[in-house]
Parts: sequence; structure tokens; C-alpha cells
Amino acid sequence: MSSVTDRLYYRSELLNGSDHEPNEDDRVPCTKDEANLVSSLCGDGLHRPVLDIDFPARLVPSSTEGHFHLYLEVGLPEAEYLELVRALGRAHILSPFYVKASELRGATFCRPEWVKKATKTNDDQTGCIEFDIAATP
Repeated sequence: MSSVTDRLYYRSELLNGSDHEPNEDDRVPCTKDEANLVSSLCGDGLHRPVLDIDFPARLVPSSTEGHFHLYLEVGLPEAEYLELVRALGRAHILSPFYVKASELRGATFCRPEWVKKATKTNDDQTGCIEFDIAATP
């Protein structure tokens, strides 16, 4: 039984080694078992990104359960990179706080996979390292 958040699956004979024009489309909806395409479009009508990335990338689990750090191994000038960060913020893929901090710092930062967040205590409800974003150069 599928859920409305399940991705939609398709079959296309054009994927079987033939060169085709980008506007040619023979995609036919099908089951997951019959599919040779998976879509960003899901049963609820929303898109959940699925991207064809033509360079090395890594997805590393964060200290926070269910959160991840994505490493895309492609070089971008700062202005283009920050535009990408802003676009991901507008799409609600990155948090507004993270986008603002990245703009102020001129780069994005994540803990390396071997550094874990501090354990939450009664004195520290955030479990995060605090910094004053207004004071960041």
C-alpha cells in the first residue's frame, strides 16, 4: 500500500541507450518494480528533490538523528555559492538562520563527522555552541 508521500515511478523506453531530444517523453506511470525512473513528484502533489549530480558527493549523518550534511564536490565562486545557499533557503531546504549565518561568514560550515554536538543539560537547553550572529564579520 502506498502513501501520498511516496514518489511516483515511471517507465521509459528512451532510457535504454537511445539518444533523444529533451522534449521527447514516453514516460508511463508504473509500479516501483517495473520502473526505470523515479520522480521528484510524490502522491501528494509535492516534489521531494531527487537530483542527477554529475560529480562526487557524500551524505553524512549529523549528530542530530535524521539530519545530514551534504558534501558536493564541485567548485563555485563565492557569489554563485551564496546564491545556491539562498535558493536552498527560499525552497525551505536550509533554515533561514543557517542561510543568514552563511551570508555573514561568506561560507557554510558544519561539524566534521567525528565532532558531535554537546549533550543537552538543564543549563544548556539548546545543546549547540552559541555565537552572536550580529558580531560575526
